[in-house]
Amino acid sequence: MRYRKAPSGWSYMDANPFTPDGSYGLEWSCFAILDVDDDQCVTGKSGSGPFSARFGRRFEHLKTDLIDFLRHENAQRRTVILSFPQDIDIDDYVANALSTTPDPDTVRSTDPEIIVHSTTAGAWEKIKADGQLKAASELPRHPHRANLKNEVERYLENEPPEYREYIMFGTIASTNPEHIVASY
Repeated sequence: MRYRKAPSGWSYMDANPFTPDGSYGLEWSCFAILDVDDDQCVTGKSGSGPFSARFGRRFEHLKTDLIDFLRHENAQRRTVILSFPQDIDIDDYVANALSTTPDPDTVRSTDPEIIVHSTTAGAWEKIKADGQLKAASELPRHPHRANLKNEVERYLENEPPEYREYIMFGTIASTNPEHIVASY
């Protein structure tokens, strides 16, 4: 697993502490466990920071999400900056998470039976009209696509480029997908 430990005091909104000019480019991302006692999950770019996934300490399946993120980002040749509260030993946490996380092609006992996709009201109308969900990479070719940028398109501008090939889902009980769409 390719990652760097964030220096003390660094935030996912800060410049890159591992490059001379503080830049990130597409070679960097961040996985942060925030020092908050909740189950929040937020993804996106903030301030001068890289694209990041940020979680509260009580987020369900935090260790498997960490390993899934590291595997994906490393496969894309990105280095992940890990930013954890001071009381968590990053190397031990990663090693433990890796030892308990199945391979990516394994259906896990914790995988939900029902998943949801959250989007804007305008995008929902297009989904209903098309009768299908489409990855963001498929949307520009759609015949009734407007040139105006909506909330989802503005969010996608700051995502790594290959994310446009996927449809993002959440669990039915989680409000996190709704929060992500609403925040953008």
